[in-house]
Amino acid sequence: MNSVAGRHPLFTKWGQTVTAFQQLIDNLEQCRVQYAELVALGEQKKDRIINNEIEALTELLSKENRVLNRLAELERACTQQIAAYQQELGLQPLAAATLDDLIRMTVKEADKRRLEDARRSLAEVTQSLRTLNETNQLLVRQSLDFINYSLDLFTVGPEDDMVYQAPAQHNATVQQRRGIFDTRA
Repeated sequence: MNSVAGRHPLFTKWGQTVTAFQQLIDNLEQCRVQYAELVALGEQKKDRIINNEIEALTELLSKENRVLNRLAELERACTQQIAAYQQELGLQPLAAATLDDLIRMTVKEADKRRLEDARRSLAEVTQSLRTLNETNQLLVRQSLDFINYSLDLFTVGPEDDMVYQAPAQHNATVQQRRGIFDTRA
């Protein structure tokens, strides 16, 4: 096999030699696509939370789980591709190398730009996902707070809650003023 641009070929795909660098770039793009899918699912989750559509939310969580499993596979492959790329550069592979490290190690300006673009697009989509997840967590917390508030309204009446009573009188009053339900669900 011939090497491409001075690199050692890893394998041939559709008649073209694919290097570790190209595999890494392809994998990073696949990761970006999967993160974008998580953002889309997160938007749908937000709508389902707001509309209290529990069954649809459960289905979305299942889809999200499948995307997360795919991302885990891609990240494992990415770790291997980073090591192969470091070897391709003639360097001893660093187990904990990041994209920033790879950018610093890369000599060719075109390759540096491609890595920087991949890092930037991944950072953008993961930041969007982080923000969306924070919003969804807040919505879930607010929903739970509302449920707890509603349960409190049904279990204990508000009268005399703010007035001090002697403990003996307080116990008798609490037994007389039960709400619709005696206990929380």
